[in-house]
Amino acid sequence: MASLQFPDSGSRQVLYANGDQAVNVVGTLYSDVGLTTLAEVYTDNAGAKGALILTAQITMDAYGRQPDYWGPADGTDHLWIVVNGGPPSRVDAAYGPRINAAETPSGAQTKATAAQTAATGAAAALAIVFGG
Repeated sequence: MASLQFPDSGSRQVLYANGDQAVNVVGTLYSDVGLTTLAEVYTDNAGAKGALILTAQITMDAYGRQPDYWGPADGTDHLWIVVNGGPPSRVDAAYGPRINAAETPSGAQTKATAAQTAATGAAAALAIVFGG
């Protein structure tokens, strides 16, 4: 399985235990909640997997958000981040790219077909409701 893009928008924000944003600080990524193994993470180069980050450390931005990066080559879909020795927080892989990767032209339903199916179903439902 290939590396997944991180983080998902729902886990991009990093907060301290008191609820304050972790602004402009370094966070360390781990592959386990016990924080025993540094995560295998890679830089993001305009949406492409870049170089290995040997320290597994990333810097939050001015709003306490994580930058984009890539996860382990084994396709792990969640990691753990720690800032300033605080408690670990789960970070999930981005969902959009995972959904897009699961769609293939041969066999799986494509976005266009899914949209057409949804529109046909909605039209049929309206016809039932309005007696069409």
